[in-house]
Amino acid sequence: MFEHVLRFHICSLSSVRFCPTDSMSSEPVCEVSKKLFDLEQRSVIKFLTKEGKKPKEILERMVAAYGESAPSYYKVKFWSKQFKWGRESIQDDPHTGRPVDATSEEMCQKLESLILADRRMKASRLAEETGISAGAVWTIIHEKLDMSKVQDGSQEC
Repeated sequence: MFEHVLRFHICSLSSVRFCPTDSMSSEPVCEVSKKLFDLEQRSVIKFLTKEGKKPKEILERMVAAYGESAPSYYKVKFWSKQFKWGRESIQDDPHTGRPVDATSEEMCQKLESLILADRRMKASRLAEETGISAGAVWTIIHEKLDMSKVQDGSQEC
């Protein structure tokens, strides 16, 4: 077998990024390749389930092929059951709810410009003006923008 495996994914139309795998296993290091690796394993589970294999047999074959990177018995059993019930997609189900956009680059820039315009503005006021929670404002200020000593609204000058 190959000693070093490179997996790739397309980051945008103009770039392809190679993600090296862990040297001891075939598990990818970067997040996107991890998702592709999960899809690969699900397709194997789907194929073996359609062949009539039981989850325990599927796990044994996957451990032989993937070693420590093989999925857990719970995951094999879950996906095998899904495929037996007629599921065709190996993709994750879409998540409901509002997408996380509070800490986006655009929001960081908006907060930074508000802070630079008025350095004495309270975090609660920033939250009102941007429409995000005070906790998200605090996270952006301290972790993304690496700023400190911004009033949180509970202190009066």
